[in-house]
Amino acid sequence: MSIPKLKQATLRTPRPSRSEVRRRLIDAAADVFAAKGYTASSVDDVARQAGLTKGAVYSNFESKDDLFFALLSEQVAARIALVEALPASPEPAEEWLRSVGAALTRAMVEQPEWHLLFIEFWQRSIRDPEARERFVPHRRKLHDLVSATIRGRAEELNLKLPVDPDRLATAMIALSNGLAIEYLLDPESVPEDLFADVLTSMIDEQGR
Repeated sequence: MSIPKLKQATLRTPRPSRSEVRRRLIDAAADVFAAKGYTASSVDDVARQAGLTKGAVYSNFESKDDLFFALLSEQVAARIALVEALPASPEPAEEWLRSVGAALTRAMVEQPEWHLLFIEFWQRSIRDPEARERFVPHRRKLHDLVSATIRGRAEELNLKLPVDPDRLATAMIALSNGLAIEYLLDPESVPEDLFADVLTSMIDEQGR
């Protein structure tokens, strides 16, 4: 009596979850946009970089713009986490401001490709009302957190601010963006302590 041969089990690669596919696509978009620029990149490029089909892209994102805004949301969340991680206990105001400047400078130096993409989409949003309508709320979310943080720390440290916290938040974000642009073009023109020096110069010692 012959013994029947057992069928060899077919090994299948587990199908990635929707969240894993989405993560791969966002990471691929970051790489492609950084390498080619947003305008020159295509959905096909992103799918190819992620090792997925074009259909996988459109099952998770409606368009290339949606991919960008997913990236933008993550960048805003990272900046918010950076601000929230700053020390909250009372300490000399100068030291706190220097920690702010150092943290924002690190973000600027470590992610030059993101600033290039930000500039490119900022330019588009100036001319495209639909892009602007989606872009501005993300910027305001970050602005409002920076403003609230400035207000809270000024009260804790008994600081007299040179201008209203909302206006100062706008100026700080603009300074951060401006320094990032200068750093991209000429890194030597932006010393690592420049941001901190500008922030500490705004303290009115007589008003403390």
